Amino acid sequence: MSKFLCIIILLSLFLLWLSGCGQQEQEKFETGEMSDFYDEHNARNSLDWFGIYEGVLPCADCEGIYTRIELDREESYRKITHYLGKGDGTVYESEGAFIWDETGNRITLKGAEGANRYFVSENRLIQLDLQGERITGDLAELYELKKQ
Repeated sequence: MSKFLCIIILLSLFLLWLSGCGQQEQEKFETGEMSDFYDEHNARNSLDWFGIYEGVLPCADCEGIYTRIELDREESYRKITHYLGKGDGTVYESEGAFIWDETGNRITLKGAEGANRYFVSENRLIQLDLQGERITGDLAELYELKKQ
C-alpha cells in the first residue's frame, strides 16, 4: 500500500509541475515575452487579427477618446478618433500601412497621429506607451480596443 501511495504522490507532483509550466508559457505569450523557440507562433500568423476594433480610451483633459481601428489583410489600416466632451466634435481620420515588430505580436500604424503602437491579442488591440511597452497601473485595462 505504501508503494501505491508513493506512486500517487509522485504522479500528483508531476501533474502539478506540468500545469505550472503551462501557466508560465501563457503569461509569456500574453506579455509578448516569447523565447526564440516560440517565434514561429505569434499574433501575426496565429490569430485572426484583421477586422474592426473599437473602444473609448482614457483622456487627460476630456471624457475619453472614442477610437476605431480597421485592420485589413494587406496590412493597411484606417483609424478614426473623436474626443468626447471636448472641442467642436471634430472626427479625426488617418489611414496608411502598419508594420509588425520582429516578434509578430505588436504593430505600428505609420502616419497616425498620437498613439500608434498596439499589442495584438485575441480579439483585442492593446494600446502601448510611447516606448512600445504595455501600460501598467490601475488604468491599464482601459487601454484596450475590442474586436467587433
